[in-house]
Amino acid sequence: MALNGMANPRASRPALGRSGRWFVPSSARRALVCLPHAGGSASVFSDWQTHTDAFEVLAARLPGRETRVDEPACTTMSGLLDALLVELAPVAARGCVLFGHSMGALIAYEAARRLVLEGLPKPAALVVSGCVAPHVLRPERMHDFTDEQLVQWLIDINGVDPDILNYPKLLQLMLPTVRADMRLVDDYRYRPGESLDIPVRVLCGKDDVGTPVAQARKWRELTTGRFAVDIFPGDHFFFREHVPRILSAIESDIR
Repeated sequence: MALNGMANPRASRPALGRSGRWFVPSSARRALVCLPHAGGSASVFSDWQTHTDAFEVLAARLPGRETRVDEPACTTMSGLLDALLVELAPVAARGCVLFGHSMGALIAYEAARRLVLEGLPKPAALVVSGCVAPHVLRPERMHDFTDEQLVQWLIDINGVDPDILNYPKLLQLMLPTVRADMRLVDDYRYRPGESLDIPVRVLCGKDDVGTPVAQARKWRELTTGRFAVDIFPGDHFFFREHVPRILSAIESDIR
């Protein structure tokens, strides 16, 4: 049974590193900070380090899953950012690129804005994947779905395999985190402000019906820096099949 990148509530809980809850850095080199999709977890990026020597890959450990399964998931963008920035600031000081997929793209964008707003070192680049530009995002109130509707939606977007229906206890553990993440996305509202002045790269799946390329291109309006759009074969979770190509593109943004 495949969760296809959804957080597994039964996953082992390794000991936290010296840095705290969100990140476990092991070096002082430039970091690629990765933020997962709704219902996703740090383990989505577990093999990324094997494909790059240009960064230390730091996958954000969000509350409500894996090592932090006993903590409540964040349901507001402001609350999540307040907590995230405590550990992101020192990572940004050594140099970083922010990558986020779907919900993670919104978090990465708002984290970049907060770093700039608070006078902290800005990221070298922002990479947003599987997400329309925030100023054209239309909330769908998915956190109000019934359990059955939410599971069917996850199946439809290839977030989980259909045989998840054979594991009702696992669903009971997983769905509250997915629902909390969807509430964060549903309640998020873009607030106009100063444009970023860093490179922004947008990644899209050709067959991702939830992220029309035309709306994804509108990220162009949110930065004065270099801008690029890459379209990949695949659906909403295309990024899982194209990690080497994605990392190569990110490396080109900081050369």
